[in-house]
Amino acid sequence: MGLKGSSGDSYIQRQIQAIPYPFKALNPVTIRRYLNNIRAYFEEVGEFEISDRRISKRVKIPKASKVDLEPIDVEELRMLCEWPHLKTRPYT
Repeated sequence: MGLKGSSGDSYIQRQIQAIPYPFKALNPVTIRRYLNNIRAYFEEVGEFEISDRRISKRVKIPKASKVDLEPIDVEELRMLCEWPHLKTRPYT
């Protein structure tokens, strides 16, 4: 009994659809760390050096986006100052 034919094709398609999508968006710093670990592995195990120039030509590393922070409003500051008094109690 092989996987060929229409029943085999549908079986394979169901198996592929059952696999969760393993990739999610990664931070550019994480991608850079992964790339450095891969390069270190090749240098240690395979004794094969990969130059930075060669990596930069073939692998595009996204740049980290900067997030503009908004200043704290007076009302938010007041809430932050009052919050610990509402949630904590002094030890008796």
